[in-house]
Amino acid sequence: MHPQQAVWSDYLYWHPQESPQNVSRRIGMMIFSGGVPTFSVSFADLPREQTRVVRQWLKFYAEHRRNLGVAELRVLSADGCYSATALEDLTNGRAYVLFSGANLPGRIELSADAKEAWLWNVSAQDAGRVEIVVGETMRRVTVKSGRLARTRIANAKELMI
Repeated sequence: MHPQQAVWSDYLYWHPQESPQNVSRRIGMMIFSGGVPTFSVSFADLPREQTRVVRQWLKFYAEHRRNLGVAELRVLSADGCYSATALEDLTNGRAYVLFSGANLPGRIELSADAKEAWLWNVSAQDAGRVEIVVGETMRRVTVKSGRLARTRIANAKELMI
C-alpha cells in the first residue's frame, strides 16, 4: 500500500444474537483486507462472548497495525473473486493471508522475504491443508475455519480468536 493512500472500510455491525464465530470472521476479514477496524455497534450492549472476540481482534490489530499499514497487497488466486490474498510486509518478513472463496487453495506462494505468515480462513471449507511456498522452502499448514494460524518456516502454531 502506498504511504499516501487512505484505507477506508464500511463500519462493521451485526445482530446482538450473532454467533461469536461470525463476529470474529467479519472483524478478521476487515483487518486482513487492509482495513482499519471500525464499528457501528454499542459495545456496552454486546454479549460477553462478542466483547471478548472484539477485544482479541483489537489486540491483534494493535500489535500488527504497523506491519499491515506498510504491507503490499498481492492476489494469490487466479479466480475472479480474489479468494486468496496476502498483505505482505516485505521489510519485516510478515504476510497476512486471507482465504475467502469456496475452497482453500492447495498451494500458495509468498514472497521470498516472508519469514512468518498469519493465515485467516473464512472460506466455505471448514478445514484443509495448504502448502505455503517461500522461495525454495515449502511448509504444509492445516487451516481451520474461524481459527487464526501463524506459521514460521520452521514451525506452525494455531491460535484461538
